[in-house]
Parts: sequence; structure tokens; C-alpha cells
Amino acid sequence: MEYFLIGYFPKRIVTRTNWQVLQKEWPESTFPAPTSVHSICSASNCISKGPRGFDFPEISEQSFNQYGGFNRLDDAKSAIPPKQESEFALFAYAVPEWIYEEGKSIPDEIGCVEPEEMPNDGLGFQKLGFDVINMSSCNIGHSPLSCNGQAGLHESKVNSYCLVDKEEDALQLAELFSIEKPEPGNYMVIEIWILSDSFCCNEVLS
Repeated sequence: MEYFLIGYFPKRIVTRTNWQVLQKEWPESTFPAPTSVHSICSASNCISKGPRGFDFPEISEQSFNQYGGFNRLDDAKSAIPPKQESEFALFAYAVPEWIYEEGKSIPDEIGCVEPEEMPNDGLGFQKLGFDVINMSSCNIGHSPLSCNGQAGLHESKVNSYCLVDKEEDALQLAELFSIEKPEPGNYMVIEIWILSDSFCCNEVLS
């Protein structure tokens, strides 16, 4: 299946060792994935935060493309607040022109984005796997694997980044989630890449 790059995304990655409870009303909440998972590298912004929101208050909405990322890698790098570079990793996301609705794959148009190609200089991007997310109108939604505890129910398919290694498994989960709806809506597979020499990658990739 062909995948199309939709942009670059700086994110502060939550690992098992730096886990902090997101819901203060449940202080005893544990890391939201089985013990085989050490990092949440999902496309969702729910746990490992992306460029929108409180982390980037100084960036205008005009800086983002339709998917909430950046078309240029340098723009994604410059979006990271000063003196916080070591806390962030840089990701690239790619999607197919298919989405799952009620268990059936249907064509889905890619938003009007024209990101620059990923660098291929030997210190470029490393593929981490596939995420399965609910998505509508180019809005990246939730990842049930990390947001809804589905990684624990499908542990044999999930790698240490809370992603899926095999495309076939990811497509099967997208079909399943579109029927069971752990989050409402249609589902899409996203290919997840990380810039291997960026910032906090030593902990993520170790």
C-alpha cells in the first residue's frame, strides 16, 4: 500500500520511566500499556503531546498544515521552545488514501499538504511502525492502542513504541476498531517515522 507524507511533528514523548498521571482525579493510574511497551509514540496528542496546545503557545495557527504538523522539517524544529530541545523528538507521518468505515475500506482524499521529502542522508528517519487512529476531515484523533488500553488487548501485535510492526496487523485493527469503536468515527492507519538523531531519541530508541 502506498503512503503519502502529511508533515513533521515535534512531540514530547512519554516513556514508562517518565510517566506522570494525566488525570489527576485518578492518581493511582498506571502506564497505559503492557510491560512490553516503553514509549508512547502514537500519532494522537493525548499522552505524548504534539505541536498544538500549551507546549507551543507562541505559534500561530497559520504555522500548521491541515493535519496539525509542519510542511518543513526546519519549521518543526524551530517550533520547539528554547532550552527544551532535549525533551522532544521529531516525527514524520504518512497515510494511505484509504479509511475504514464500519468495517469496510473506502477511498479517502489526502488533505492539500505539500511537505518536503524526508532527508536521506544516513542520519535520517527511522520507521517505528504503524498507528491506528480515528480521523475525520484531516484531524488526527485518538489512538485506541494507547488512549483506550487496546494495546493490552492486542499485545502480540504491539511493539515497544505502542505501535504495530506489521502493516497487515494494523489494517486488521483499523477494520476492527471501525466496527467496535473504542473511539467513535472512522479509522486510518498512519505510518510513524522518527528522526533518529533528534533530541530525546536516545531514550526512545534504546
